[in-house]
Amino acid sequence: MNRYLDPTNDTLFKKIFGDAERVKEFLNNILNLPDEYKIRDIEFIPTEALANINKGRKSFFDLKVKDNSGNRYIIEMQKKGETDYLKRVQYYSAHSYVQQIKAGSKHIELLPILVISLLKTKMFPSDVPCISFHKTLETSTNKQYMFDISYVFIELGKFDKEQLATVTDEWLHLFKCAEEEKELPGNITSDKVRDAYHTIEMHNLTPEEYDAYVRAKLSEDAEEIAMKEQFAEGLAKGEARGKAKGLAEGEARGEAKERVKIAKLTLAKGRDIKEIAEFTELSVKEIKTLKAELKLH
Repeated sequence: MNRYLDPTNDTLFKKIFGDAERVKEFLNNILNLPDEYKIRDIEFIPTEALANINKGRKSFFDLKVKDNSGNRYIIEMQKKGETDYLKRVQYYSAHSYVQQIKAGSKHIELLPILVISLLKTKMFPSDVPCISFHKTLETSTNKQYMFDISYVFIELGKFDKEQLATVTDEWLHLFKCAEEEKELPGNITSDKVRDAYHTIEMHNLTPEEYDAYVRAKLSEDAEEIAMKEQFAEGLAKGEARGKAKGLAEGEARGEAKERVKIAKLTLAKGRDIKEIAEFTELSVKEIKTLKAELKLH
């Protein structure tokens, strides 16, 4: 049994960042803030349910805080590749920005929103660094005039787990590697990162916390099962369309087209090539060709 549990699990992610000092250190280092701009204090903001836009399923922020200057930060942990994720983070930022307006408020009182997304996989092409910053620029001058909504993406899939040169590296190493480790790495220098390791040790969870951890993992497994059911359903539809034509050739074309469609969909979601091959019965070579056509990395 592993000593450390999965820090990207929804329950443990929120447990790690339930400590204001850890959140503060994480933000100051990820954002590489100079001393004069470092965040001094953090206040947690209740995470409200957002509008139902996905067949009735509510969406929640993972973590929302504001600093001593009033700037707001949304910190999200995204474990799976999803085609709509970039849309979702923009929705989060817009919702949080608009929610600042109360009766009698003025637009000038609106404060910046920064969404920080930790991604367990990769999202952008290989020329985009592990930590990337996204903001609005004027295209002719490449200057920034609109400062209120911006984004930081942290792609753990691009992080070199052997690299521990900075406190930022130590935080990313925790999220990428802790579950596989039997001992606290000796080259961890940050007390807050050490505390986070202590927080996710199995014997340090209460029975209620461990139950919540397991339920979160079961929820992830349910998503995996749903994905497999989508494979099966898609293949069945392809077979049905082919048979309706009454020709073996038509059946084969319909089924093959559906297999390709499902393969493309799941590639865009970041699924593993071998897993896609297993359920679509396409060859690994065929799926790699589709991946190249979609320009995915």
